[in-house]
Amino acid sequence: TPPFDYALFAQLFDSAGHKVAQLAWQPRDVIGPRPMTSWLAGEEIQDTQTLLFPTDLPPGSYQLLGGVYNWQTGERLPVVGEATAAGDTIVIATLALQ
Repeated sequence: TPPFDYALFAQLFDSAGHKVAQLAWQPRDVIGPRPMTSWLAGEEIQDTQTLLFPTDLPPGSYQLLGGVYNWQTGERLPVVGEATAAGDTIVIATLALQ
């Protein structure tokens, strides 16, 4: 069980590395809010969010990154693994918009 109720974020970047959309939230499931301190070891939490893209977003390649952070300080938690980007985010997807 996490010791703190961290928040989640998702950010969309264009091929030049400019952030074009972002979303931050407290975890939820189908029933409602699920603060991380209520999570049990091995429990699966399904949290569905919608990241709105700007209506004038041009075609191109985009990268969707995500991570976990302390909502009080803004400090991000470190990430390890193959999909790590910059040590504190993961690559969720690479998108090609046409």
